[in-house]
Amino acid sequence: MKSIITEFNDTGICRIDTDKVIKKWSRLWTISQWNEKFTLIKYKQKNSPITTMKVQISKEQAMLLSDGLKLIRERSNVFNSGATWKLPNCG
Repeated sequence: MKSIITEFNDTGICRIDTDKVIKKWSRLWTISQWNEKFTLIKYKQKNSPITTMKVQISKEQAMLLSDGLKLIRERSNVFNSGATWKLPNCG
């Protein structure tokens, strides 16, 4: 994951290599959105709450990933300000 994160910050937005993320993207990856805050998440395995990476990214980088991967935005059923970006037909 070190090669994906090009600029790490303990708090706030980290910079990622969007091209590498697009190449490595699978159903284990999602982007979580809360208002205008975006978090890139990679889970350890399917149906597991354990993550191997969780970093805040900029809106611009989130939109680059969304456009490049044709992600869909799924609104939260609980929170009006929450959403998850993932591949279509991702269970």
